[in-house]
Amino acid sequence: MTRPTPTTPRGPRYNPTPSRPTPGPVVTRPNRPTPGPVVTRPTPTTPRGPRYNPTPNRPVPRGPVVRRPNPTGPRYNPPRTPTYRVPGNRYNRPGQTYGRVVRRPVTTYRPIRTHYGTRYYHRPYGYSPVRYTHYYHAPYRYPYMHSTRWYRSYDWYSYVYRSYPNYIYAHWIFFPAAGYNNGYWTIDNYPYYVYNGYRNRYSPVDYCNYQLVDQYDHRVAQTYWNQTCNTGYDMCSMERDRLNSQMGEYRYFCSETYGNETQDYSTPTYDDSNYSSGSEDCSDADNDGHCRQGMLAHTRTLLA
Repeated sequence: MTRPTPTTPRGPRYNPTPSRPTPGPVVTRPNRPTPGPVVTRPTPTTPRGPRYNPTPNRPVPRGPVVRRPNPTGPRYNPPRTPTYRVPGNRYNRPGQTYGRVVRRPVTTYRPIRTHYGTRYYHRPYGYSPVRYTHYYHAPYRYPYMHSTRWYRSYDWYSYVYRSYPNYIYAHWIFFPAAGYNNGYWTIDNYPYYVYNGYRNRYSPVDYCNYQLVDQYDHRVAQTYWNQTCNTGYDMCSMERDRLNSQMGEYRYFCSETYGNETQDYSTPTYDDSNYSSGSEDCSDADNDGHCRQGMLAHTRTLLA
């Protein structure tokens, strides 16, 4: 029996891709929306990266810089002895010279004779009387171990006398401590104990000669010779506070002396040999209790 011949050719010759489906009708997709304008980001003004930021982990400071207060308190810069020029030519013209430089005389504060035996007798530089309140000295256990040294008491006395002669009053040193309250302080890399506006050396290694003195007549009640500064000041201050509490006023004070053990403290300070120039060279024109030695000599120099 003969099979009929197929009408559709078969085999790889006529249908090379028999598995490909017949494509359906063409579907037109909607057009993609037109992109908007291209936005260009601004170039950062601060370069970034390790090349420009060698320390990227360091925080950037924010806000204003806040200065911390000085833990040791404000510094006190006492005035030094100023200089000035006598009026002369401003320019060094031919045949003319500058005015000569003259150092102003030092104003030395000293007790006034008429105030001897009264509460107005004691008036050192910067003295400001205050109302008495009960005060008891509290020793400071661990003073600052300073690098600035005054190995001998004489070195400290000489420094004060050369730099601040106004702080030498009668036989003692009164170094002002403006801006500091009573108590222990470290000032200019050195330990001090401040009391009633004056600083007192409080070193645990340097040696001081403290004295307990009566303000009414400058009589020395007790002397603490050649002891470490903090030890001598503690002993003197405890006795001072005990006596002041009995008197109800700041009658006794502790201060370093620039005298020695042979000095006679029984005579009034205005009769001491340190003030042998006489009372005619002492002026208290403003009646503030300060006798200023050298003012009349300064006037005579200007008039001459």
